[in-house]
Amino acid sequence: MPVAVALPDVATPVAVTAQTAATNTQQSSGRIQSLIQKIRSWVEAKRQWIQDKIDENRWRILKIQKAAFMFANFMRTMFQFFVIIILARMVVGFFSKPLEFIMLGLSCIILAVVYVIYYIFYIPPFIWIPFLIWFLIFDIIPLILFTVVMLALFIVITIFCLILGILNWATNGALKSLVLCENHVAAWYKTPNFHLTNKYERGFLCSKQCLTGYYPDATGMSCVRVPKGSPSYCPQAEVMRMYTSNTSDRVYTFKDYQINGNLKYLSSSPLDRELLIKKHFLSKRLFLEKCDKEMKKYNYMPLGLCSSIDVMDKNDISPKLINKMKAVCSQAFCNSKTNYPVCSLLSGTGEDDDSEFWKKVMKILISIIAFMVVISFTIGYVAGVPID
Repeated sequence: MPVAVALPDVATPVAVTAQTAATNTQQSSGRIQSLIQKIRSWVEAKRQWIQDKIDENRWRILKIQKAAFMFANFMRTMFQFFVIIILARMVVGFFSKPLEFIMLGLSCIILAVVYVIYYIFYIPPFIWIPFLIWFLIFDIIPLILFTVVMLALFIVITIFCLILGILNWATNGALKSLVLCENHVAAWYKTPNFHLTNKYERGFLCSKQCLTGYYPDATGMSCVRVPKGSPSYCPQAEVMRMYTSNTSDRVYTFKDYQINGNLKYLSSSPLDRELLIKKHFLSKRLFLEKCDKEMKKYNYMPLGLCSSIDVMDKNDISPKLINKMKAVCSQAFCNSKTNYPVCSLLSGTGEDDDSEFWKKVMKILISIIAFMVVISFTIGYVAGVPID
């Protein structure tokens, strides 16, 4: 048979606790409501106080507001006035100093462009553009310009050298000698009056050679005629010219003073005759001394030819040219100062003097006969008498 057990009563304390909590909540809510009511009352009182103050000072506020509006209008007017002044000053400054304003405008444009480019290049895909531009400006373009300039310079130099080459060929090497101011290795016997400094020499400018029959003066700026009867080449040079060209110049030796057939000598007084002979002798002596001095370093070549003149006599050289070479060799190496062993081979060196004399005589006779024939025909034509 079951046994009944009695349990304690716990419902009564729980109910009491809940009732107490409800009471405390109601009290707290009442306090909060009372506090809020007090705050609202205080705020409303303050608002009312402020409104009263505003009502009391409304005329002051309106005055301040009116002053503020007036000041704002004044500042706006002044700002517009200053803008007009600044614009007028800019216009006047532009016309007075346009270059400064142009430079200022360009500077502003450049700064704006740089600022925009900076923000554009700040984007990752465009960050390589400055490097590409740098590489293009400082590597590719200079290389292309250098190549173009070098190619153009090469073309210009080539054309210039080609023109100089053609001109040098047309002048038979004279242009090269003048530009380089150098004499040809064979100039000592190919250039007339070489012993009288008729050659290219470097001064302030390169001196130019004179024509045949002339030589430079002391200044080198003009040409002077050589003395009458003086050959254009020294005997040493004349020997080389005869051997290389197998011919001779018209005046190949400095001949003695010709008395026979010389009208000037025959018509002069004894004193003048003596002066003419002395002047000619002095000119010849100066000529030979100058040749000995200037041609001394070239003597070995013509001296060797003169020493072999007996061998040349057996070759295909004409006896007349051999005779002329003997005369030239004798004048070059057989004189009072020098006397080489070859002088014994140089015989018959004066045979051409008589032939030259008879040539002059024949020229004079032919001229006289021609003159008489012309006079006869002229007189007959004027008189109207036919000539049989």
